[in-house]
Amino acid sequence: MSTAAVPRIRVSRHQPLAVCIGGVLCLASPLALAITFVTNCNDAGIGSLRAAVAGALEGDTVDASGLAGVCSTITLTTGDIVVNKNDLTIKGPGMTSLSIFGTSNNGHRILTHTGTGTLTLESLTLSKGYQISDSAFGGCVYSKGNVLLDHVGAYACETSGTQYSEGGAIFTQGSTSVSYSVIAVNTAYAGGPNCESIGGGVYARNGFSAIYSTISGNSSRGVSGRFALAGC
Repeated sequence: MSTAAVPRIRVSRHQPLAVCIGGVLCLASPLALAITFVTNCNDAGIGSLRAAVAGALEGDTVDASGLAGVCSTITLTTGDIVVNKNDLTIKGPGMTSLSIFGTSNNGHRILTHTGTGTLTLESLTLSKGYQISDSAFGGCVYSKGNVLLDHVGAYACETSGTQYSEGGAIFTQGSTSVSYSVIAVNTAYAGGPNCESIGGGVYARNGFSAIYSTISGNSSRGVSGRFALAGC
């Protein structure tokens, strides 16, 4: 799938990179990052969130804030969006202005972050992601690194595992940081013998912090074996 037509602009970072020639002359050459704009609420194709994430470079921002007044719901009918960059920011127009829905009937979460840096989500809502497996991790978001939520809603996501079920909404191998966000009514469900469910809302293996946020109504449950309700 080509993303060449996805609108992009490149702006400078704050810190310049000093380039020295022969140890005498140093020229300030600013590092650059790109902002890739999401222009529609389609599941895929040019201008979609999926295409923008696929075409982003390391450290870029995928900006969907321009969807305000254009459309308000992105439904992922062809599976989760894979973020294969270490660091990426996805920015929406507001928690109540853009909702990204998974396809719970097909067993797909919403975002899978395979990088080891930080996936930053701002000003949007994630809902109805669903991950089913023998060991299920992260119904809304799975990250091999860290996740930072700022003005984000995560609702009605679920992990369902026959052995392990961890992080009904968010699972991170690293840390999870939450500010001005709501994580509510998510479930980690384990349905087999000698199974374990942990973290109905969030399961972060290397630290969790939250400020000015609401974390409520999440559950960790199953039919038999060992069950633990972690933090949220």
